[in-house]
Amino acid sequence: MTFEERFELIAQRHQALAETVEIVAGMQREAERRDQERDTKYNERFTRVLDVVEQLASVVQSHERRIQDLEH
Repeated sequence: MTFEERFELIAQRHQALAETVEIVAGMQREAERRDQERDTKYNERFTRVLDVVEQLASVVQSHERRIQDLEH
């Protein structure tokens, strides 16, 4: 194998490796985007759940006061 043939082979392998790295990097960016969207949705849902829990806590406190008032 001549020097030029080896050089061409190395160049082809380098190109294939560079293309593979680009594909993997693109896949990573896509996964990060999906994770971000999932996290955003999770945070929105969690915030709504917290709001409902706070509302329920307020209702419970109100009912407890009424019961205490009726007991006295």
